[in-house]
Amino acid sequence: MKHKINYEFEDDYDYNEEFGRYKDRRKPKGRRSVKNLKLTDDKKLSSIDEFDDPNLQELYEQGILTEIIREIKSGKEATVYLADGQYGLMAAKIYRDEATRAFSKDQIYKAGRHISHQNRKKITNLASKNQMKAEQGLWIYHEYKTIWEFYKAGIRVPKPLIGPSVHDIAKAGRVVLMEYIGNKEEAAPRLSDVSLDKDEAQDAWQQTFAILKQVLKLGKVHGDF
Repeated sequence: MKHKINYEFEDDYDYNEEFGRYKDRRKPKGRRSVKNLKLTDDKKLSSIDEFDDPNLQELYEQGILTEIIREIKSGKEATVYLADGQYGLMAAKIYRDEATRAFSKDQIYKAGRHISHQNRKKITNLASKNQMKAEQGLWIYHEYKTIWEFYKAGIRVPKPLIGPSVHDIAKAGRVVLMEYIGNKEEAAPRLSDVSLDKDEAQDAWQQTFAILKQVLKLGKVHGDF
């Protein structure tokens, strides 16, 4: 039975019978295909050149990331790819250049955030070296910082694979690298994309409520709740 979901444009979605969920196949602007992330042979200047994206190339040279396999999901501000490397299968979330981002009302999301002057200076300097605007560097640092806080507190989030030092996070540039949940063919479905029976729904609610309480104890609020 298909999970009932209200999509305005049904032609933009495919239904996966095996996983009982819809898959968005729209292509937001600014997205880069896996092919376009890699250097063609004629553009490689040395044997270690692999990626056109400088941040992916940096992770490649460190031996952390060896391959981008396929796209998992694309959103308004970033695209998540399935990657392979030092930690096995990983999720690589790559933010688009600010010029092509469709994410609006940034100031609302940034309200109440605190980054120390020292860390702000480090991030700003390294962001410039990565050809990023300071605000984007600070945004990505805050995402890493929050995931690390949640992970260390025992909250069930994907394990961040870069950091927690400011220097390591800033060197990763636009790439947020984290634990991948799923298999090589399919990422684990979101809760909103699956059909649950009564007992499963009750268990999911209890887990979600427990996570919400943990988040609030850290003084955080998550928009998805």
